Amino acid sequence: MAASSSGTAANATLLRVVRLLRVFRIVSVLPEMRVLVQGLLRSFAPLASMAVLTLLLFYVYGMIGWLAFSDQDPEHWDTITQSMLTLFSVLTLEEWVAIQDTVIDEDPWAWAYFVSFVLLSAFVLLNMVIAIVINSVEDAREVVKREERRRELAELARERSYEARCSPGSMTCVRRSRGSRRRSRPSAGPEGSAQSDSPGGGTMSRPLASRRLPASVY
Repeated sequence: MAASSSGTAANATLLRVVRLLRVFRIVSVLPEMRVLVQGLLRSFAPLASMAVLTLLLFYVYGMIGWLAFSDQDPEHWDTITQSMLTLFSVLTLEEWVAIQDTVIDEDPWAWAYFVSFVLLSAFVLLNMVIAIVINSVEDAREVVKREERRRELAELARERSYEARCSPGSMTCVRRSRGSRRRSRPSAGPEGSAQSDSPGGGTMSRPLASRRLPASVY
């Protein structure tokens, strides 16, 4: 009984999560939201390259910090992993001056290490990431505009094609109207013959098969 109740609760939770995902339908409703999502998706490839470059930068500076400051400040530079975590704190510009002050007394040139890392990571790399995202969003906006323009041109072409088919001087309309008139003409006589006036004033019968319309009608 307890197992069945727990299974029912899990299914209910899953249904709630699925219903919660319906919120993302707003992306298809708002055009600007769709542009932003497409821009983020298009920026994944260049952002992956930036992530690899950032990891290399952290590894190189973490190795240098571990070799230079592990004896002076083992709390922050004891291992390469700890050094990289310390550099992440420096990247956020959170108390990086205090971390620098713990080693700058024994190593006066430590400021060059910290300043160079802050310039490369907090200013150069982050600005490059922002530029990549902005360019991807602009490209996505251009793609959406081209799709809308192509859709409008296709709709206009369909409307013009319909107007050309139904215009008064269109051959299609002429053929349809003449064909409808031909179908509406009654046949004279039970044997499929039509009556016509003869030159002498009498009547003469001529089979319907021999009465062909000019070729221009077809």
